[in-house]
Amino acid sequence: MFDRLFGWEYTLLEPNNFWQCVPDAVKHIYHFFNVPITSHVTDPHSPLRHIKATAREEDFVSFKLDVDTSSVEIPLVLELVASSELMRLVDEFFFELHFRCEIMRHCGWGDKMPESMDWLRLDRMNTLLLFSDMRHKGIRAHIWP
Repeated sequence: MFDRLFGWEYTLLEPNNFWQCVPDAVKHIYHFFNVPITSHVTDPHSPLRHIKATAREEDFVSFKLDVDTSSVEIPLVLELVASSELMRLVDEFFFELHFRCEIMRHCGWGDKMPESMDWLRLDRMNTLLLFSDMRHKGIRAHIWP
């Protein structure tokens, strides 16, 4: 069982409908923010800020990132990898990374993806190298598609 759950949703939800869908067993530990996340670790709506503020190294921290906005997602991932503190805190990472490949082109992303963001080239080889690096540093990192 989890001690805490944090969730963000950009789309405005009707609160009563949302909370009716949350199982009673987790309502007391669920922290829900109906605002978009941000990529700046110092911003109040950054999931990385919440991880730093609440997690301890002995905790099991699972982080799923899927907001379909590479301009937010990629900086978050790069901040995670660059921070030794966050790398010690996050145990497992799940990420739907949109990168330039044939699968994403056929899923409607086409050429919407930039070739690179910051220092990360968004092609298959470099994204797999990034996740391999995360695994070597101790995070069980999972990527799809």
